[in-house]
Amino acid sequence: MRPKVILWMLLAAIMAPLLVVAPNGLWLSRSSAKLRNTGAEAMILRIVLVGATERIIEVGALAPGASRFVWIDPVGEAALSIEVRDGADWQRHCAEYVEEGMYRVAIVVRGPTEATCRTELPLLNRLLILDYLS
Repeated sequence: MRPKVILWMLLAAIMAPLLVVAPNGLWLSRSSAKLRNTGAEAMILRIVLVGATERIIEVGALAPGASRFVWIDPVGEAALSIEVRDGADWQRHCAEYVEEGMYRVAIVVRGPTEATCRTELPLLNRLLILDYLS
């Protein structure tokens, strides 16, 4: 093989993993949530951020087995809760600490009265592109 071809192959082998990991840099400046409906029915969800002000992020309907990735933009420090529509009311779950950047909250909803949340700092232990595409 010619040296130029080997050099290009080596460069491609180095650049490909970097391109997959590069989007993780967005987590330095933004926080996100990954919602998953493990229940048997579609559910209407929203995220509530309570900090200096209260802000609601409408997620909408999530089908059984479906998941959704959303960027959250808390101002400073905030508590993240998930609300599930239960008839005419909203059931609120969790109170996860989040900040403007680097936080990811994994939310699993099984029904209007059952939801769990887990917060992590995913910069190096998870691929943003996989969260975003799933």
